[in-house]
Amino acid sequence: MIVLILTLALGLLAGCAQAPATAAPTTTVPATAASSVSNEAAQAATIKKVTADEALAILKDQPQAVLLDVRTEAEFAEGHIEGAQQLAVEELLDRTEELPTDKSIPLVVYCRSGRRSALAAEQLAELGYTTIYDLGGITSWPYEVVK
Repeated sequence: MIVLILTLALGLLAGCAQAPATAAPTTTVPATAASSVSNEAAQAATIKKVTADEALAILKDQPQAVLLDVRTEAEFAEGHIEGAQQLAVEELLDRTEELPTDKSIPLVVYCRSGRRSALAAEQLAELGYTTIYDLGGITSWPYEVVK
């Protein structure tokens, strides 16, 4: 009987022991051959999630800002935000000559739902762009679109 009680007590103590610490999950951005900037440049970039109202204000207040639609050409043709430049995220690293040469120019990126714009924002940071606004998806854009 004593052995049974001791066994149960040891089992309870072992069950209450603190779990070993694990490393916090990290997100790594793969290095690309097209990227010629160091990780320091990517770390210097500011990527900020913005609402539709904030994006509209940025585009009005900063006329040099570039609005990038990172969806496909077909999606762009179905409807896009006025003034947007279409540059699919899948082609972004192959079409860098279409991006501003001044990497301090604010960039506002959007896609359909937000996944591709987040990826594009990371790629733009790797390329050395320093001010990137991620609007997320056009589905959250309450204003008129061009068709």
